[in-house]
Amino acid sequence: KGKADAEAPKLSLPILKGHDAFGLKIPYFDAEGKLQMLFNIGKASRIDDERVAMSDMQLETYDDSGEPEMTIDLPSSVLNVNTRIITTDSNVTIKRSDFEITGRSMEFNTDTKKGRLAGDVRMLIYDLGEEPAREKKEEKSPQ
Repeated sequence: KGKADAEAPKLSLPILKGHDAFGLKIPYFDAEGKLQMLFNIGKASRIDDERVAMSDMQLETYDDSGEPEMTIDLPSSVLNVNTRIITTDSNVTIKRSDFEITGRSMEFNTDTKKGRLAGDVRMLIYDLGEEPAREKKEEKSPQ
């Protein structure tokens, strides 16, 4: 791979310094044009050339087939458009169909969809007891 392949271009957000933007919905696509994420931003403010402050933001991620994967609720966060990393020191909630996890701070790489949650981290797992039963039903149904 060449240098161009290794370095992803910075995220482009239509926010000018001194001109806050409200109610933004910004889709993020991969190199193949598949929807990876949808940024729903209540208010965005450009801090400098590299950073955008966001409040009342909800980030929706999608899997490879384009189905919703998880939702991250961020009351207050900062996106570095060069590194593509979102950081927050306010309460964050991550929801998926099978769990909900909360914490006081987070760092999330929008490129890799990997992150780190810290401070009073709590996880609630839904229907854990039903999972094996569901697998058994799927095994019996093909006839």
